[in-house]
Amino acid sequence: GASGECLPLGYGSSFGYCSQKGASPPNGACENNDLNTGCTSGLCVNDGQATPVCRTACDPFDGNPGCPNGTHCGFDYLCNTAKVNAASVGAPCGAGSNAGDYCAAGSGVCIAPSSGQPLLCYRACRKAGSDCVMSQTCASVFPDLPELGVCTQ
Repeated sequence: GASGECLPLGYGSSFGYCSQKGASPPNGACENNDLNTGCTSGLCVNDGQATPVCRTACDPFDGNPGCPNGTHCGFDYLCNTAKVNAASVGAPCGAGSNAGDYCAAGSGVCIAPSSGQPLLCYRACRKAGSDCVMSQTCASVFPDLPELGVCTQ
Protein backbone atom coordinates (compact mmCIF):
# COMPACT_ATOMS: atom_id res chain seq x y z
CA GLY A 1 0.00 0.00 0.00
CA ALA A 2 0.88 3.69 0.00
CA SER A 3 2.05 3.61 3.63
CA GLY A 4 4.20 0.48 3.28
CA GLU A 5 6.87 -1.02 1.06
CA CYS A 6 8.43 -4.37 0.29
CA LEU A 7 11.99 -4.68 1.63
CA PRO A 8 14.60 -7.39 0.88
CA LEU A 9 15.24 -10.19 3.35
CA GLY A 10 18.99 -10.12 2.73
CA TYR A 11 21.88 -10.31 0.29
CA GLY A 12 20.87 -11.74 -3.07
CA SER A 13 17.36 -12.42 -1.85
CA SER A 14 14.45 -12.47 -4.27
CA PHE A 15 12.07 -12.46 -1.29
CA GLY A 16 11.11 -9.58 0.97
CA TYR A 17 8.73 -8.47 3.66
CA CYS A 18 6.25 -5.64 3.96
CA SER A 19 6.76 -2.89 6.49
CA GLN A 20 5.11 0.42 7.27
CA LYS A 21 7.10 3.52 6.32
CA GLY A 22 8.40 6.01 8.88
CA ALA A 23 9.05 9.77 8.73
CA SER A 24 12.83 10.21 8.14
CA PRO A 25 14.06 10.99 4.59
CA PRO A 26 16.90 9.11 2.82
CA ASN A 27 20.23 9.73 4.62
CA GLY A 28 18.29 11.30 7.51
CA ALA A 29 18.73 10.21 11.12
CA CYS A 30 16.26 7.53 12.13
CA GLU A 31 15.29 5.13 14.89
CA ASN A 32 14.47 1.46 14.44
CA ASN A 33 11.28 0.18 16.02
CA ASP A 34 8.86 -2.71 15.67
CA LEU A 35 6.09 -0.58 14.13
CA ASN A 36 7.81 0.82 11.02
CA THR A 37 11.12 1.25 9.21
CA GLY A 38 11.63 4.76 10.60
CA CYS A 39 12.20 5.91 6.99
CA THR A 40 10.09 7.32 4.15
CA SER A 41 11.93 4.81 1.91
CA GLY A 42 14.22 1.88 2.70
CA LEU A 43 15.66 0.88 6.06
CA CYS A 44 17.17 2.49 9.14
CA VAL A 45 20.73 1.11 9.39
CA ASN A 46 23.76 1.85 11.53
CA ASP A 47 26.60 1.43 8.98
CA GLY A 48 29.13 1.95 11.78
CA GLN A 49 27.96 5.51 12.39
CA ALA A 50 27.06 6.98 15.76
CA THR A 51 23.50 7.67 14.58
CA PRO A 52 21.54 5.29 12.33
CA VAL A 53 20.48 6.72 8.94
CA CYS A 54 17.86 5.85 6.33
CA ARG A 55 19.10 4.07 3.22
CA THR A 56 16.84 3.69 0.17
CA ALA A 57 15.94 0.15 -0.93
CA CYS A 58 17.11 -0.80 -4.46
CA ASP A 59 17.82 -3.75 -6.73
CA PRO A 60 21.52 -4.11 -7.70
CA PHE A 61 20.59 -6.49 -10.52
CA ASP A 62 18.19 -4.05 -12.17
CA GLY A 63 19.54 -1.80 -14.95
CA ASN A 64 17.87 1.12 -13.13
CA PRO A 65 18.22 0.26 -9.42
CA GLY A 66 16.56 3.47 -8.22
CA CYS A 67 19.32 5.08 -6.15
CA PRO A 68 19.66 8.86 -5.75
CA ASN A 69 22.52 10.64 -7.56
CA GLY A 70 25.87 10.16 -5.81
CA THR A 71 24.95 6.70 -4.53
CA HIS A 72 24.85 3.19 -5.98
CA CYS A 73 22.97 0.04 -5.12
CA GLY A 74 24.88 -2.33 -2.85
CA PHE A 75 24.49 -6.08 -2.76
CA ASP A 76 22.58 -5.63 0.50
CA TYR A 77 19.79 -4.11 -1.67
CA LEU A 78 20.30 -0.65 -0.15
CA CYS A 79 21.72 2.51 -1.76
CA ASN A 80 25.08 3.55 -0.32
CA THR A 81 27.93 5.98 -0.87
CA ALA A 82 30.76 3.41 -0.90
CA LYS A 83 33.57 4.14 -3.36
CA VAL A 84 33.14 2.50 -6.78
CA ASN A 85 36.29 1.48 -8.63
CA ALA A 86 36.45 2.83 -12.21
CA ALA A 87 37.33 -0.62 -13.66
CA SER A 88 34.89 -2.23 -16.06
CA VAL A 89 34.05 -5.97 -15.99
CA GLY A 90 37.16 -7.98 -16.94
CA ALA A 91 39.59 -5.11 -16.32
CA PRO A 92 42.21 -4.88 -13.53
CA CYS A 93 40.97 -2.94 -10.50
CA GLY A 94 44.38 -1.24 -10.16
CA ALA A 95 46.58 0.10 -7.39
CA GLY A 96 44.87 1.07 -4.16
CA SER A 97 42.00 -1.35 -4.73
CA ASN A 98 40.83 -3.80 -2.11
CA ALA A 99 39.16 -7.17 -2.52
CA GLY A 100 35.42 -6.60 -2.29
CA ASP A 101 35.47 -3.04 -3.70
CA TYR A 102 32.55 -2.27 -6.02
CA CYS A 103 33.44 -1.79 -9.71
CA ALA A 104 31.69 -1.62 -13.10
CA ALA A 105 29.47 1.29 -11.99
CA GLY A 106 28.45 -0.75 -8.94
CA SER A 107 27.38 -3.95 -10.74
CA GLY A 108 30.68 -5.72 -10.15
CA VAL A 109 33.18 -6.55 -7.43
CA CYS A 110 36.98 -6.58 -7.35
CA ILE A 111 38.42 -10.03 -6.52
CA ALA A 112 41.59 -11.97 -7.28
CA PRO A 113 41.02 -14.90 -9.68
CA SER A 114 43.35 -16.94 -7.46
CA SER A 115 45.62 -16.33 -4.50
CA GLY A 116 48.39 -13.81 -5.13
CA GLN A 117 47.00 -12.57 -8.45
CA PRO A 118 45.96 -8.93 -9.08
CA LEU A 119 42.37 -7.91 -8.48
CA LEU A 120 40.02 -8.01 -11.48
CA CYS A 121 36.50 -6.64 -11.83
CA TYR A 122 33.87 -9.40 -12.06
CA ARG A 123 30.13 -8.99 -12.61
CA ALA A 124 28.23 -9.95 -9.46
CA CYS A 125 25.43 -12.50 -9.74
CA ARG A 126 22.76 -14.32 -7.76
CA LYS A 127 23.37 -18.07 -7.49
CA ALA A 128 19.65 -18.67 -8.08
CA GLY A 129 19.40 -16.06 -10.85
CA SER A 130 20.32 -15.73 -14.51
CA ASP A 131 22.61 -12.70 -14.22
CA CYS A 132 25.54 -14.12 -16.26
CA VAL A 133 25.81 -14.40 -20.05
CA MET A 134 25.21 -17.84 -21.60
CA SER A 135 28.87 -18.93 -21.61
CA GLN A 136 29.35 -18.10 -17.91
CA THR A 137 28.28 -19.53 -14.59
CA CYS A 138 27.74 -17.84 -11.22
CA ALA A 139 30.65 -19.03 -9.05
CA SER A 140 30.58 -18.79 -5.26
CA VAL A 141 33.36 -16.56 -3.94
CA PHE A 142 31.84 -15.07 -0.78
CA PRO A 143 31.94 -17.61 2.09
CA ASP A 144 29.57 -15.49 4.21
CA LEU A 145 27.17 -14.85 1.30
CA PRO A 146 26.49 -18.20 -0.40
CA GLU A 147 23.57 -16.77 -2.39
CA LEU A 148 25.89 -14.35 -4.26
CA GLY A 149 28.77 -15.00 -6.61
CA VAL A 150 30.61 -13.66 -9.66
CA CYS A 151 30.22 -14.57 -13.32
CA THR A 152 33.11 -16.74 -14.57
CA GLN A 153 33.90 -18.77 -17.69
